[in-house]
Amino acid sequence: MCMVDSGEGWKVFRSESRTARKPYRCYECGREIATGESYEYACGVLYGEDRWEVMRTCAHCAAGPYAWLQRVCDGWLYGGAYEDLYEHRFEPDVRDFALYRNIVGMRRRWRKRDGTLMEIPA
Repeated sequence: MCMVDSGEGWKVFRSESRTARKPYRCYECGREIATGESYEYACGVLYGEDRWEVMRTCAHCAAGPYAWLQRVCDGWLYGGAYEDLYEHRFEPDVRDFALYRNIVGMRRRWRKRDGTLMEIPA
């Protein structure tokens, strides 16, 4: 089951691509988004809440896990992409190399064994 099915939704929401002027922490994988790196900036107010949420997501998580979850589940919950991907790996009808690549990429914070950054998923 997709986590987005049990999500509340947004009263107000905005998302855009930005370039980091200072280091940020990725909302999904926890990797540091370096200065000059592109990232997804999203902000909004959830239904039933009164405070603004701000999420900064690295280009790897936006292009890999978010794209996969959008294709398979028609959306995702911010902060829950890894858990949702991990749960999908147990479904018998979902056998997709991209799913496993995203799980490993997020677990490693998109770093190769030598410490260099992995390519942004296609």
